[in-house]
Amino acid sequence: MRKIVFIVSILFSTLLVSAQTAGNDGFYPGWYVGGNLGTSWLAGERIDNFSNNPDSRYSLGRNSGSMFRAEIGYNYSPVWGIRGFAGFTQNHWPEATLYYKEVISFASKYVTGDVMMNISNYLEGQNLARSFDFLAFAGTGFHFRNRMTRNGAGLFSMIGRLGAQTNFILNEYMDLKAIFELNIVDDNYNGFEMGSKLDIMPALSVGLTYYIDFSRFQSYFK
Repeated sequence: MRKIVFIVSILFSTLLVSAQTAGNDGFYPGWYVGGNLGTSWLAGERIDNFSNNPDSRYSLGRNSGSMFRAEIGYNYSPVWGIRGFAGFTQNHWPEATLYYKEVISFASKYVTGDVMMNISNYLEGQNLARSFDFLAFAGTGFHFRNRMTRNGAGLFSMIGRLGAQTNFILNEYMDLKAIFELNIVDDNYNGFEMGSKLDIMPALSVGLTYYIDFSRFQSYFK
C-alpha cells in the first residue's frame, strides 16, 4: 500500500508542476465547488465467486454502499487542474462466517486530493461549444474507518485512487458530472487481513459542479 501511495504522490507532484507551467492562452484559471453522491463496492477477503456458499460471492447489490462528498477544485489551465473531496461512505461487506452476519456494515470518512487532466482539451483544444468533456485523474488521501465491532478500534490509513470523469456542460457556470473511480486501501480496511495486501473499492457517482466567477461578486461591491 505504501508503494502505491508513494507512486501516486510522485505522479501528483509531477502533474502539479506540469499544471503550473502549462500554457493558458485564452483561458482564465478558475475555482469551482460541488457535491456528488453515488455507490461504492467493497471487495475484500472471503469473496469467492466460485464458492458453493452464495454468501461468499461478490454481488453488485450486497457489496454496494452509499457515498456522499463535497468538492472544491481549481483549474490551472484548459488541461490541468486539482480538486479535493471530503466525504463519507457507508460500506457493506458480505461475510457470513467471520462475524456470523450475512452483511457487515461500517462507515468511513475521508479526505482526498486529485490531479485532473482534461483529455478532451488535451486532444482537441478548448472548445466552449462542446457539450461534454472527458477527464482522467489520480490522487491520494486519508480515511478513517469507524469501529466495526463494539470492542474493536477504528482505522486511520491512506488511500490511493484513480479514475475517469465526464462533465456534461449545462451552462457557463454549471456542469453535471459522472465519475468512475478505483479506490485502493489497506488490507485491514474491512477488519480482516488475509491473502491480498489491499482491499479495493470501485465507485460510481454523479453530481453538480458550480464554477465561481469572482468578477460577478466584485461588481456587487462597486
